[in-house]
Amino acid sequence: MDETLKPLRIPPQISLYADKHNVSHLVQHMVISLVVDQPDDPISYLISFLQRRRVECPRVMLLGPPAVGKHTLAKRLSTKLRAVHVTVEGLLQGQSEQSRLSKQEASAEVLVQLLQQRLREKDCFHRVSSV
Repeated sequence: MDETLKPLRIPPQISLYADKHNVSHLVQHMVISLVVDQPDDPISYLISFLQRRRVECPRVMLLGPPAVGKHTLAKRLSTKLRAVHVTVEGLLQGQSEQSRLSKQEASAEVLVQLLQQRLREKDCFHRVSSV
């Protein structure tokens, strides 16, 4: 029988593996880069792409008026996307007793600094770097 006519035998676990390790997201970025850059040698381009490329995690920011379910939705999304759920309360909770501010007292500049510091921590940085 011709090899091209044989049916493919792909195990059903492959989709679970691909979802767990965000393979489709990685392939999407690879194809986009190939189409945009159009390298002369696509194979070596993709090899260097994989060596230099950091796998990106989905980033979501929820904004809205009070009492519309932002916190509940954010908790669900963080579980579904396996992402860290960062809140203002969580940012302020890490402060020392002397510098602890209430949510109302915290200025926008202080919150931005705390958020940038929090996003540099290991659990927020490239949670899916092994594909």
